[in-house]
Amino acid sequence: MTAPKTLLELAGADLSLPSLAESCLVLIDIQNEYRDGPLALPGAEPAIACAARLLARARAAGAQVFHIAHQGREGGLFDRTAPRGAIVDALAPRADEPVIEKTLPNAFAGTDLSARL
Repeated sequence: MTAPKTLLELAGADLSLPSLAESCLVLIDIQNEYRDGPLALPGAEPAIACAARLLARARAAGAQVFHIAHQGREGGLFDRTAPRGAIVDALAPRADEPVIEKTLPNAFAGTDLSARL
């Protein structure tokens, strides 16, 4: 019996992965809001640690990095002027890494993320 194949494999698509240097890392909504306050998530700390390791590898490889931050209303959830709305320190953007602000629960809607990628 042969191993099952995906539609992409059947179509002959190249399924090899690009190198990290030829890739982009998009970090979406890794903000303090998910550590503290009403939206705190269980398991946030291990996820942040994993993202920090990935970010370090991407930076070392020269990959382009994009930070997406949800921008809420002042005084509310994801208030970017307040500590809870800030990107977590372990993943703080470097000066050459763009931060794309979004107001909808979709990193592409109303942003230029698609064009940048």
